[in-house]
Amino acid sequence: MKEFDALIRWIEEVPKYGRKDGLNNMRRLMEELGNPQEGIPVIHVAGTNGKGSCCAMLTRILTEAGYKTGRYTSPHLVDYRERITVGEELISREDFVRLGERVREAIRAITARGEAHATYFEILTAIAFCYFAEQQVDWIVLETGVGGRLDATNIVAPRLCLITSVSRDHMKVLGNTLEEIAGEKAGILKPGVPAVLAYNPQAVYTVVKGRAREKGCPFVYAGNASFRVESQDEEGLCVTARGRSWSYEGLKVSLRGDYQVYNLMAVLEAAALLQQQGVSITEESLRRALAGVTWPGRMEYALYRGHKLLMDGAHNGDAAERLAAYLETYGRGRRGVLVFSALEKKDVEAIIRPLAGCRAIQTMVFAALRPESHSMAPSDATSLWMRMGGSLPVLAAPDTETALRWAAQEEPDWIVCAGSLYLIGEIREILYGKVK
Repeated sequence: MKEFDALIRWIEEVPKYGRKDGLNNMRRLMEELGNPQEGIPVIHVAGTNGKGSCCAMLTRILTEAGYKTGRYTSPHLVDYRERITVGEELISREDFVRLGERVREAIRAITARGEAHATYFEILTAIAFCYFAEQQVDWIVLETGVGGRLDATNIVAPRLCLITSVSRDHMKVLGNTLEEIAGEKAGILKPGVPAVLAYNPQAVYTVVKGRAREKGCPFVYAGNASFRVESQDEEGLCVTARGRSWSYEGLKVSLRGDYQVYNLMAVLEAAALLQQQGVSITEESLRRALAGVTWPGRMEYALYRGHKLLMDGAHNGDAAERLAAYLETYGRGRRGVLVFSALEKKDVEAIIRPLAGCRAIQTMVFAALRPESHSMAPSDATSLWMRMGGSLPVLAAPDTETALRWAAQEEPDWIVCAGSLYLIGEIREILYGKVK
């Protein structure tokens, strides 16, 4: 569809002339569009890792409970439309183009008055709000982009706020300490609106709880929930858990990784708060939702030329440590090859360190991403890998498809793909093609 491709080209050119202006751009843009986001109940989700998984679980829970639920997340893996869904269905190309042009016209009117041009992320957020209003959704599950306080999504009046795991990422924007980063994430909290915090370091807990107290937010710390992992395999987790007002025996969740239990505890506390607000979520619908939830590119298994493939973004140090812990537990005795890439702007040393020390990985193949992704140089990745004690050999492939082919030629027990969601997007496109 030529119109869709043309609109995407315009959106991708926006960083050349868009300018961030706190929340003023977004407020002006939404006013120009008639504030379509107003009046729709919102669950606002911020954090460093786990945002997408929590959004996926909450969306599935509300959908299975019978509510028409819009979800806005980022980034996309293959297609921009992945960011904007109702239930599990992506916005159509036709609707994306039509609403994108509507937003573009609103920006023309704003800039004609001498006011700032909206940014890339503000435009996508505006398209999402317009779509959800047109679709007359019952709920929006809304993920922040970066931070929270000054994020384009932070113009809503939510019914519930959830903050997931907070760690060091985007430090040039959010601050150098956990306390500073947590303060930015806690910027989504609104007076009197219930807030859930997932299990976090004490420094994060102190900041978020303090901010909740200042705002008069009923505060629930999901780190106080107790749980036992009954089993875990490639199909997901089975967990028994108990929180403030709920308990579940043998709850099956089709997401992988021990760390997902902490996301799950936060979601279960959020579901309990929604029930207290009158949202009709039954135990049967909740169990059905969690057993069927999916979140592509995060601990996702596939096959490539007969080899088991594990894809996980692991695009910051905390996420890489979680992936390495999973590999150490479930990859013991396996001969693994890592297909790796990372963006040059990231703290790549923090990402590589836990993976280089992982015994389940014997070889690393660096994949050069498409130029627009701005991936790090192969020589830098190789140098870091060796300095961190990673196993040899190290191969540097000119592109992702070649990297996968070379990894398969090593005849591994599994191929692990990690380091960047851009990498995972390119791999999923190779495996499954473009999104229809």
